[in-house]
Amino acid sequence: MRCTGELGGSAFVLTGSVARSAQGLQVDARLVGDELLVVRQGGTRLRANVDATVSGELSALTIAGSAVITEGVYSTPIDVTGFLGGPRPVRARGIQLFRIGSGPLADARFDLEVGTAPESSFLISTTTYKGGLRPDLHLGGTGALPVMTGTVYFDPAVVSLPATRLRVTSGTLIFDESNPFVPTLRVQAASRIRGFDVSASIAGPFDATEITLSSEPPLNSTELLNLVLTGQVPGDDTTRAGEVAQQLAAYLAKDFLAWYISPEPSDKSSDSLMDRIEVITGEDISKSGASTVEGRFRFAEDVTRDDDALYLVAQRDEYDFYNFGIRISFRIK
Repeated sequence: MRCTGELGGSAFVLTGSVARSAQGLQVDARLVGDELLVVRQGGTRLRANVDATVSGELSALTIAGSAVITEGVYSTPIDVTGFLGGPRPVRARGIQLFRIGSGPLADARFDLEVGTAPESSFLISTTTYKGGLRPDLHLGGTGALPVMTGTVYFDPAVVSLPATRLRVTSGTLIFDESNPFVPTLRVQAASRIRGFDVSASIAGPFDATEITLSSEPPLNSTELLNLVLTGQVPGDDTTRAGEVAQQLAAYLAKDFLAWYISPEPSDKSSDSLMDRIEVITGEDISKSGASTVEGRFRFAEDVTRDDDALYLVAQRDEYDFYNFGIRISFRIK
């Protein structure tokens, strides 16, 4: 048997046989295809190079092989306030990616490797989080109870909060064999907020993480959390109220505009207008006591070399000067 078809505009080839024996139907099939659209649901799109086999009796199938992610995006809003002291939703503990309740696939056993192609990652692109993930995972178990083990690695990312942005420098999400349904999260992040260099460490079970904050110059825990969430410097209770309200309004407006301009991602990952605009406030305090502001618009890429970018930049710096210009940014590998 040999047949061809398409998934999301990409071709696949299915070969193999189905035969009857004393034990029942025997299946021996192989599916091969590049850039197959394997997930398209809500705000999630995923393409992968797939090389998978299905073998064994119909009542005891084994699904083995590999799926190498070539392109993926997740754009459903993410609530990061729970990591930073906000209320957390009540939910059943544990992660189960999917479940097949009945039929031959419910009893099928998985032996699939899931990874990413070179220079590829699974992009999380929301108004609160933007960065890539690189899974190195093994899918085992059965259709009724799939089990994921391995590690998901975090690429450099940005977490946007109303008053600041945390830059994720490294991170892992580990699915350990001893407790694969409750992975362990470890993330390191940093930011500069109104003259303070802030470091954040997030660690623990994914649904019960603990965040540790530190700063230079040092602040106590309450002052530091207030600085991260509102941008308010200790001892500046009155003059900051209006500015905090403005930052919150701008944050909510950007979230609405991002949804309005591009509510659904395309099958192929591409930057929207909102992805090209960055506004950074409050990294330092100017001589007049106001927050510094910098706006960037990325209008060109790969100009002089791969992975460079040109930006239009406007800023109010720490000396209360207004500056405008063009900036080129290089990515060093």
